[in-house]
Parts: sequence; C-alpha cells; structure tokens
Amino acid sequence: MHSSILLFFSTCPTHAFAEKIGVTPQFISDVERAVVGISVPTLKKVCLTLGCSSDFLIFGKADSSYLSSITQKIQYMSEGQLKAAEQVIDIMADSIPKNDKDKDKK
Repeated sequence: MHSSILLFFSTCPTHAFAEKIGVTPQFISDVERAVVGISVPTLKKVCLTLGCSSDFLIFGKADSSYLSSITQKIQYMSEGQLKAAEQVIDIMADSIPKNDKDKDKK
C-alpha cells in the first residue's frame, strides 16, 4: 500500500472506514487478505473516500487523465517556472519512502 493510503488508515479506524463505504470491518479484512473480491460500486466508494483512482489503488500509478491535467497546467510556464516545478516534484519524489518507489518499478 502507498504511504498516503497507509496514513489515512493510521488516522481512520477500520470500523470508521467500513462505515464510510457501507461495508463491515470483516469485509475489509477479507478483501485485504484476498478472501473475497470487491465489487465495482464498492471500489468506487473506496476511491472516493480515499481521494484516489482505482489505478492508483491497484497499480500504484496515477491515471492518465490526472497526468494530463498536470500537463495542461504546466505547458505555458516559463523556463524558470518549469525548473521550479521540477524542483518541487524532485523534493516530493525524494520524500516518498524508498520501498514505495521500488514497488512502482515492478
């Protein structure tokens, strides 16, 4: 799991998360252990609650529409602004725990 999702779970008990998405804590446990699958409507509720895409949950990557949105925002920046944006991205990337980066490469 990615650090942002782990942070969410560290601040939101399983029963509270289960209540938010309309399932039982046992169901969440069963999904985590791959005992049961998850329906598309429930996956959508999970994504909306966590504020992430299903691609991110499953593959650990942002969906292309989100990346396209970022591209649109930076396409008219000056060279100096782009360098500053790259520095910010580098700082953020360096702050991600090493094990999360390694998982994305697989």
